[in-house]
Amino acid sequence: MLFSLLLIGAGGAAGAVLRFLSGRASIRLFGPSALLNGTVISNMAGSFLAGFLLPWLLSTPLHETPFLLFFSVGFLGSYTTFSSFALESLILLREQRYRELSLYLTLQGAVVFLALFTGYKLSKWIL
Repeated sequence: MLFSLLLIGAGGAAGAVLRFLSGRASIRLFGPSALLNGTVISNMAGSFLAGFLLPWLLSTPLHETPFLLFFSVGFLGSYTTFSSFALESLILLREQRYRELSLYLTLQGAVVFLALFTGYKLSKWIL
């Protein structure tokens, strides 16, 4: 268990640093753009990497391999959460679970944003 946590932590640290550097680089390259910011770049790159690894992940037993813990849970988990969303959506699509995919896309889009907005409004009301 400790080794697994260390792998996740090391991957998470690397992903967090790269996320920070992606944000800095996007400002230098594109200026303070809302469209091409570090979040968008990280989400696109992380989703690409998750998709690239999907065939390997699907051919591997779903137990905790060191690579999976370091890269998928740790690195991609801190670099982008959108890659997990995109990967899980693709798995549902691949398995032709269209009803679940529709609900999942709705939950991840509208409902998650609504939760963020509600938390923001509640915080403003309390403060």
